[in-house]
Amino acid sequence: LIHFIYNDHNKEFYDFLYIFMPDWKECKKILDEEVAIRL
Repeated sequence: LIHFIYNDHNKEFYDFLYIFMPDWKECKKILDEEVAIRL
């Protein structure tokens, strides 16, 4: 839903994301690893 406010992944996007999901970097890392395994 953050994309309704920010169209791209700029600094403001990630600052806003951090408010609701402070561990987003760790979640992204896990997701990226899963995607790499399945390729």
